[in-house]
Amino acid sequence: MARGPITFRDVVIEFFLHEWEFLNPLQKKLYCIVMMENYSNVVSIGHFISKPHIIVLLEEERDPWMVMKEETRMQGFPGGSQMVKNLPAVRETWA
Repeated sequence: MARGPITFRDVVIEFFLHEWEFLNPLQKKLYCIVMMENYSNVVSIGHFISKPHIIVLLEEERDPWMVMKEETRMQGFPGGSQMVKNLPAVRETWA
């Protein structure tokens, strides 16, 4: 199956404040490292894009949680609502 080029939007993971608060400091640091690496990888394969706001926040060491309606985020993400329901389990796994 042919797909178009990979974009940063394909590999970014975004959190709402109530989700971000479930993460411990180590998880937050890992998230920042992975998102910066994902952005670097997308740029390195020749997909020049303007710097996403989330990357600017990470570079400024600011929390990258989003402020928008949860329904908007869940549209188009298979299992999106299930991910939110499973956050407490993820928190216990990484704690």
